[in-house]
Formats: sequence, C-alpha cells, structure tokens
Amino acid sequence: MAAKKTRGPSKGNDRGRKPGQTNLRTREVIALIDKNKASPVEGLIALRKKFEAAGELAGMMECDKALLPYYAARRKAGSETTVTFKLPEIKTAEDAANAMAEVLTLTGRGEMTLEEAQAVKDLIDGYRRTLETSEVAEMFEEWKRGQE
Repeated sequence: MAAKKTRGPSKGNDRGRKPGQTNLRTREVIALIDKNKASPVEGLIALRKKFEAAGELAGMMECDKALLPYYAARRKAGSETTVTFKLPEIKTAEDAANAMAEVLTLTGRGEMTLEEAQAVKDLIDGYRRTLETSEVAEMFEEWKRGQE
C-alpha cells in the first residue's frame, strides 16, 4: 500500500482574509451606504435610473436582479403559507380534474409557486380519494341490500 502524502506549507497568501470575515469590496460598499445614509434599495433604484437614461440594458437588468429580493423575498422551504384563489366546487372526480386544471393555470401564470401547487394538488387528490371511497361504500351497501 502506498504511503499517504502529507501536505506541505501553504503556498498561498497566509495573510489573507480569515473565514467569516467580509471581503474588502463588501466592506467598502457598506461604508459607502453608511456614509451617504442611504438604503440599498434607494441606491439601486438611483443606479437603475442612471442606466435607463444611458440606455444600458445590461446594467438595468443587474439592478433589477438585485432589487427583486427586496420586493419579493424568497420563501424558505417548508414555511407555512396561505394561498388564496377561487376553486370550483368539488363533488366528483371530474370536478377534481377541473380544480387541478385551475391550479395548473395559476401556476403557469406565476400566481402560485410550484410548492404551493403541490400542496393544493395533494389536498385535491386526498379529497378525490375520499369521494371515491364514499362512492364505493355506497355501491357496496346497495349491493348488500340487493343480496338480502
């Protein structure tokens, strides 16, 4: 079996940034924001307006990308959310299919996230199975009455 090689001394910058320490550029930006007593959102909006006036689409898009998390914060996975939308009444398996079509439409339009759609689908599917079980129980009871 070959001997395990040991690593020698670092050939990199031993005086570099320590783990957990912010980098120089981040510290400079924070100092600039503090000095001007501006919020990052105000600064991004002002910068976007300058890019827009200059007709620089790439700069505008970068500002938009940086602004969006302030406007529509990302939801953490598994967080509790409430979804409000109009759902048709479900009394049959066909009604459940129509409800799922509505969920797909809302998801396609971006009015519902994939996670929300999955949760609603699970509810609709569970209710559909309950309806089917109830129908089977009714048919069984009718069959039993016919056997007497």
